[in-house]
Amino acid sequence: KFLYTGKETKACIDEGGSGVYESKFHGTFNSMTEICIHKDKFIAIWLNHAFDENGPGQRMLARVGTIKNGGANIDWGGEETVVEVAPAVVPVRRRTRTHDPKIANFVFLWGRALNLNGRLYMHTEAVAVDGFLKYFNKRVIPRGKYAPADAYYEKFGAHKMVGDAYFDLGVSFFQEWKVKGNTIVPASPMYRRGPEIPTRIQVTKGRFKTLPKFNKAFRDALPLSEAPKQFRDDLSRGKRTGSPLSNSIAYGTAKNKFISIEGDSNIMHQSAFLRRDGAQVVIRDRLGGGGFAYSHVGKDKNAIVGPASRTNIVHMTQPAAGTLPNGWSWIVCNTRSRYEMYLILSRDGKVFDRTWNLLTYEAESDRGIMKKGGPQHIRAYTINDTIWILFETTKMRPAIMKIPINELIKEANYPDPD
Repeated sequence: KFLYTGKETKACIDEGGSGVYESKFHGTFNSMTEICIHKDKFIAIWLNHAFDENGPGQRMLARVGTIKNGGANIDWGGEETVVEVAPAVVPVRRRTRTHDPKIANFVFLWGRALNLNGRLYMHTEAVAVDGFLKYFNKRVIPRGKYAPADAYYEKFGAHKMVGDAYFDLGVSFFQEWKVKGNTIVPASPMYRRGPEIPTRIQVTKGRFKTLPKFNKAFRDALPLSEAPKQFRDDLSRGKRTGSPLSNSIAYGTAKNKFISIEGDSNIMHQSAFLRRDGAQVVIRDRLGGGGFAYSHVGKDKNAIVGPASRTNIVHMTQPAAGTLPNGWSWIVCNTRSRYEMYLILSRDGKVFDRTWNLLTYEAESDRGIMKKGGPQHIRAYTINDTIWILFETTKMRPAIMKIPINELIKEANYPDPD
């Protein structure tokens, strides 16, 4: 089931628009899916832009479903269940591969929903994408830092670069939300964590670029210190629930997490499952090529150390994984072309010997930046006897699929008792 199909917009200021989306239904880039379960609501989250991935004025949308029949069904309601949960941080415009030498125009939001101590929060971060880098795993540059001059390039294709340069602007925004009927609505003002909103970034040592003015909703955000104590306590030490295990992978230390991609800076997105022997297995993708999944195995859920190892599992971007009630392990991947999405199953979490093709989807992209392939950015959440898989196609249309666990076990048809 498709959850959203964005309409073409005329909002882009560089194309004569006002810089403001006409409605919550406009914008054809829709990707970076996330799942948050809150009370009886299945909240599907994604990032939305007029046309391009991480384009200026990118915002965050949600579709709110009501869980029915113990998780066997979800009622997605009507138009009222599509919600803009974080507006555009700057006026909407197209993202191009050409960068202004004096202005870092391409500012956007990343974000997620958090269920903390049973309360729902939207968390967004402001980021600027400007130029290109020779390396991949350090391409998000912290506020106050800058890119090495010999690794940063402003012109696309001028050198062998690995990825876009992302500059963390050092400010995060939080807002509490609540359930109202079959949808969600704001329950607090927006609060800002971090210093004042920056007006410029340092791209290389001694070289600065001006940032565009943030939109009013973000300029008016209150300092987090002014939020109620319960709000602040939830963010600082609240228990997070309602998210896949993938969102809480424990590497122990930041050093361990960095070592996990030792020697291969293209290893990126991750998912995880707990093997029946208690080990935590992390599955990663490698965006720079190769088309195979990588894995880490820890003795328990807090013991992920050492570099990732390549598996023979064909996969391209953002896997999902989990454990069935009987202890069997499953992984959902997509192929190198990103046109197929498939599920593999294992009784011991080591040898995956059952495979099902879940979806083959080929669609023409409208040629926005980074729009390609079919099903990708896969997320999953199990509710009792049903696995719900959230993904998007061609980075344009978020979609949901369900897999009844009892039917999966039956279809596996293993010849000997487990």
